[in-house]
Amino acid sequence: MFALSSDERQRRITIFNQRRSSEASELTDILMRQWPCRAPVITERRDWVFDISRLEKESAPAFQTWFQNKELREYVQDIQRTLDEVYRSAPMQLSTYAFASNNDQTASVSNQHLLPQLFTVRDAPCVPSPATSLKDSLQGHQGFSIDSLVSSRAASGKCNTPSLDDLQALLIELRSNTFLQSGDPAAIQLQYADDLERSFQSLKKEIGAADNRYESSKSQMLDVVRGWYISCGERLQAAREIIQASLSPRSLAEKTIFSAGLWPSLTPRSILGVLGLVAYDRLPGPWRRALNSYARTLLTYQHACRLLNYLRKNSFEEFTKELESTVIEAEVDEEEYSIRLLIQIDGDFLARSIQIDFTKEMASPSSRNNTVLQLNMGEGKTSVIAPLVAASLSDGKALVRVVVLKPLAPSMFQLLVHRLGGLANRRVFYMPFSRTPQLKIEQVEQVQNLFTECVNKRGILLVQPEHILSFKLMGLDRKFNPRVLDSSESLVANRLLDSQRWLDKNSRDILDESDEILHVKYQLVYTIGQQQPLDGSPDRWSIAQQILTLVRKHAEEVHRLHPGRIEVQDDNSGRYPRVRILQDEAGVELVRLIAEDVAGGALDQCSFNLFQPNLRSLALDYITTLDLTSQDIRPLEDHCKSSAIWSIILILRGLLAHGILQFVLKEKRWRVDYGLDPSRTMLAVPYRAKDVPSLRAEFNRLIQGCMRMRKLGHGHSVMFFAPPEVDHSIRTVCSLGSDGDIHTKHILLWAMLESCTEVVHRISQWAQQGIDHSNRERAKIQFNASPDAYAGILQSTWMQKEARTLDEMFASPQLSTMAGQSHSLKEHPTILERYLKWAPSTSIDARVQEEQEREVILEVETERQVERPPKAIPATHRVHEDLRTLVHTGVFNSDSSAFTPLFKPLTGSHFEDNGWASQHLYCTHDFSITIQSVHSTSSDYLRPIHWVISAAQTTGTIYIVLSPHEVNELLPDIRRSNKVHLHHYSPRVTKAMKSFEDLALHCIPPLPLSWTGPDLGVITRLNLWAGQLYLQDQRVYRYLCNFLGLYSWQPSEEDLIQPDGFIKPEHRRASLISDCAFERSPVHYLKQLLSSRRKGMDFFSTHMGKVLRGRLLIDEDFHSA
Repeated sequence: MFALSSDERQRRITIFNQRRSSEASELTDILMRQWPCRAPVITERRDWVFDISRLEKESAPAFQTWFQNKELREYVQDIQRTLDEVYRSAPMQLSTYAFASNNDQTASVSNQHLLPQLFTVRDAPCVPSPATSLKDSLQGHQGFSIDSLVSSRAASGKCNTPSLDDLQALLIELRSNTFLQSGDPAAIQLQYADDLERSFQSLKKEIGAADNRYESSKSQMLDVVRGWYISCGERLQAAREIIQASLSPRSLAEKTIFSAGLWPSLTPRSILGVLGLVAYDRLPGPWRRALNSYARTLLTYQHACRLLNYLRKNSFEEFTKELESTVIEAEVDEEEYSIRLLIQIDGDFLARSIQIDFTKEMASPSSRNNTVLQLNMGEGKTSVIAPLVAASLSDGKALVRVVVLKPLAPSMFQLLVHRLGGLANRRVFYMPFSRTPQLKIEQVEQVQNLFTECVNKRGILLVQPEHILSFKLMGLDRKFNPRVLDSSESLVANRLLDSQRWLDKNSRDILDESDEILHVKYQLVYTIGQQQPLDGSPDRWSIAQQILTLVRKHAEEVHRLHPGRIEVQDDNSGRYPRVRILQDEAGVELVRLIAEDVAGGALDQCSFNLFQPNLRSLALDYITTLDLTSQDIRPLEDHCKSSAIWSIILILRGLLAHGILQFVLKEKRWRVDYGLDPSRTMLAVPYRAKDVPSLRAEFNRLIQGCMRMRKLGHGHSVMFFAPPEVDHSIRTVCSLGSDGDIHTKHILLWAMLESCTEVVHRISQWAQQGIDHSNRERAKIQFNASPDAYAGILQSTWMQKEARTLDEMFASPQLSTMAGQSHSLKEHPTILERYLKWAPSTSIDARVQEEQEREVILEVETERQVERPPKAIPATHRVHEDLRTLVHTGVFNSDSSAFTPLFKPLTGSHFEDNGWASQHLYCTHDFSITIQSVHSTSSDYLRPIHWVISAAQTTGTIYIVLSPHEVNELLPDIRRSNKVHLHHYSPRVTKAMKSFEDLALHCIPPLPLSWTGPDLGVITRLNLWAGQLYLQDQRVYRYLCNFLGLYSWQPSEEDLIQPDGFIKPEHRRASLISDCAFERSPVHYLKQLLSSRRKGMDFFSTHMGKVLRGRLLIDEDFHSA
């Protein structure tokens, strides 16, 4: 085989690279010379170093794209040239032209010929009125009746008119069923029936007014409508020609301008646009009336087009509704009337008389107060009335706000732009607002300027409820937030409050879907101040998880006992089964089985084994039965209330007795009513629909889709689907057996009763919110009059407790949702009257109390805008001189501010009890202080223990915990010192981890051979503070129990032991008397300390976890992993 030398190989590579570079340039030139072309071709065939076929194939798509871009550019340029040749018809600034005549006399044009100026120099013509309405024409035509056309089709079976007999029967049944499912007298139900009766009587009159005396054929009707349509078109053409003739050029100069293409355009749209916002004020009165007449003629012609189209398509229902609309004659307020005409022309609709009446009532309420009006579905509340009212109110004096729900905001914005942004020439403003942006004074001024601009330009401001509430709360938040310290923040707060006062004075609000916006469940909450853990945390969620484990254990058994009353879907894949309670019997059985397991010690956090038999039985009743008197539960409270287990008992009572567990498993469905939103939080959040999490709502009804079907009985039909629990509820309400047929009337009756039940259960919320609103309004008036004097009152009316304690929610059986409000209600007689009329009676049974707890406490849907706490500022490190002295000389000054008892930094808690004190265990000031804050204590930011120094004193060895900074600064001195030793320490948090309790690991300087380590008193306190989870042996365990006052032996019936294992001083014996200095149980506070150390991680399966929940440790617990 022939081998090349390295020089020869390099020479050939160089020659090849040169050839490749040369051919690349040559091929590029060949390709570029062919441009422009769709696909280049390389015709020269020779021995290229490139693959020519591949090059042609891969370059073709690029050339194809470039060629198409070239053609597109040329096409656009052609269009632009064509457009440039077309004369502009839009208004433009024109210079004055002068033409010299043959006799040297100059003819000039004095005015710029813009369309608005033409109306000031030309006389208004007499415009013919619109054609008579088709309905009036038909009424006088022999043999025709619109009503007969519809009724005849109903008789033929093509249209199903509801039977009045069925409606009458439904009303009778509603009145006869005068008790809600809760058993309370249904005052609201009777009111509901009375209102429905009035609506029914109106329906009877409407149906009875139909005139069936005439019959007509479609062909005859079509001829009449077509003739009327032609008449309307002729009148429109005549009116347009008259107006155009009045505005056309007349003089030679004007005709010259017209020939030059500079005369204003006289299209119908440009003419009617003068009635819009910009030019209306300069329009003479006669021209206003002439153009209004022209607009009515055009509107009548559009009306005729729609009628003819409906009739041709056999859309008789739409034809009849359209026929009810008529063009309203001119009104006194010409400007408002003109805008109304323009909106209808732009939207190609004709407002019916009832819609016009609603518009007038909303714009100027006869009551002179806030007004709520109701129309049937499909009557044009959103598409017709809202734009008309908004245009009517935007008079340059008031800020008109259209308030719409978040899901409807995009469609409402498009609707308003379409309705008001055309001929009416109204601008639609949109200003979303939330707590997220940190506004400065400049941004606040911009917001206020936007409000002012909207008023001056007669615009419409589209907002969402949370925008209004958020802006209102922002000013209060900035005013009363404790972090507001500097003058600039105060200036922003005051300016926001000023803007809110301006809004209160100048705003007119139009609420679309007001029933939903004003629903008592809708609230916006601003969190303020320091974050605090929920009462009972972390037991509140860990116990719930364990209860759900017991649900999984017993669900199949309950399903066997009560088939059809509970749904269990378990595919044995390892995931949690889907469990739904369908009927209350199954829920009661499930609660009973779970409670028995809890009493038997199934929960990690608590055990009832230490309870005496009578207290154990009472505890079981307390967590499962709601109706217990205070006298019944007093022995249990006396025994448990001072211990940590009391909060656990209350959590269990809430889950089981108050029905929270049954509510979750029965009323709420996973991924429909609630689920996860991982992008925001791993906690469950409310869902708005299937797999659609609510954007902000955070939260331990019957969707009647047929309401949107506006042609039921006229082509549309509805089929009802219901889950088993709803089916059971309907049968119960309507007294139907399991095999009885369910008809529409049964579903309607059930829906009505559910609506009444909803109102009753929400009445407490309604009353509370009414009281809050009244108090806040009164405080606002006082604050506006004297801000300094009434600032505190305003703050107290707005700031409320964010969470209730477990005792407030679950402890007292007599508490209701309005407890403590009787005095407040008396101050508001109007609210009190309605509350007493519709609220449940004071003797609330278990189910009603359960429902109130569900709906009021658990299901209040709040839009919560959370403000995370600001980042803490770390404290500045400092090595105290007395600590240096100790290292150098071994002299310890116990009175120095450099040293503090180890447990003292945990201020504000039970750790200040003297039982924690030790004369031999301290920490430095630098170790105890971690952040700069006047509100938070170091318990919020606990520093881990890693370094301890020991120093021999006459009273014994002292141990001082140091910060890492101090160790780093003093390490050279410690190495040279013979007075102190530096010990490495770490708490034992896993069973396999070796113990550091002898403090003999990695000591500086080395320890003497006589070192024995700290005594049990010191090391026990050190371990507890550091968060140690595992103990060395039984000796350490028994000392720990003696130190804390906990039992460490198998108890007998004579032993009086608290539920958490604590023994009160009067019940102690043996070494407990001398070893324990605690008079109250420290268990609850140790749980808090360990929870803080573990950052919420579960520790109840560890040694300390078992000790703190009252469990005994046996020898097997100390075996190594």
